[in-house]
Amino acid sequence: GIGSAFIINDQIYRGALFGSGQIGHTIINPDGSACACGRYGCLETVASLFAIKKRARVFLKQQASADNPTQAGVELDTAQLLTLYHQGDAMIRALVDEGARAIGLSLYNFLNILNINRIWLYGRSCDFGESWLQTIVSQTGANPFDCSDAINATQLRFGELTRPQQVMGIGYLYVERALAKAM
Repeated sequence: GIGSAFIINDQIYRGALFGSGQIGHTIINPDGSACACGRYGCLETVASLFAIKKRARVFLKQQASADNPTQAGVELDTAQLLTLYHQGDAMIRALVDEGARAIGLSLYNFLNILNINRIWLYGRSCDFGESWLQTIVSQTGANPFDCSDAINATQLRFGELTRPQQVMGIGYLYVERALAKAM
């Protein structure tokens, strides 16, 4: 899926139900595909790795022919998807770019609503690389809150935490929540 977190005044903002940051369930196309949450057209239905792989498999099945019947039962994992993207496969690039544009538009809405000044991206999708990131950035347009002061301008880039650091952070959140319940 696609998630996010907000840090406000150096504190993680969780919201009343501990569910803030559910960017994956922002609706980008009310007539889009059904989402696991029960709504239609959520960002996750277009931009998550799961959705991109699913759409690619459907396309490959539709392209199956008598000359290449093996495509009819094709399984596509993340490593294969990344390889096809970096090899320049037009269909895969189109699906990934569509997802990146959707992420960028969703982030643009957050930028307008919350005046966010730093966005760090993490996850396997970041392996699509700099062109994927630039597609996202191009969709965010000019944040109306940005000023000519480069220090305060919105920054959108790949995160720099290592995987163990990310896992430790997630673990901290669970421990913190468990301790809060115990008190």
